[in-house]
Amino acid sequence: MYKKKPGAWKKAVDADDSPPEGERKHSYVPPGQQARFRLQRDFDHMDCPPNVEIYFPDVGDLQNFSLQLRIIEGYWSGGHFEFKIRVPDRFPFEAINIVALDKVRK
Repeated sequence: MYKKKPGAWKKAVDADDSPPEGERKHSYVPPGQQARFRLQRDFDHMDCPPNVEIYFPDVGDLQNFSLQLRIIEGYWSGGHFEFKIRVPDRFPFEAINIVALDKVRK
């Protein structure tokens, strides 16, 4: 099991976000940065279909974004729906907040 010395990461994070000597860079993500680290990784590997668009109002803030969904076929064909998504700092231990900005009706 991996153990870290108390305060070792605080010095590294305050200095330049590099791990202490002899520790692997990916072995530990400082508290409060887990959500950003995970989102960055997920967005880097994501392939969006052509009917889905993601907008970031603030480019540096990956935890707040909007998703627009255009329905291509089926009962809701032609529909356009927008969602506002907020990812908490404690993600994945806290749920993502998703708000539908458009009413779903036919």
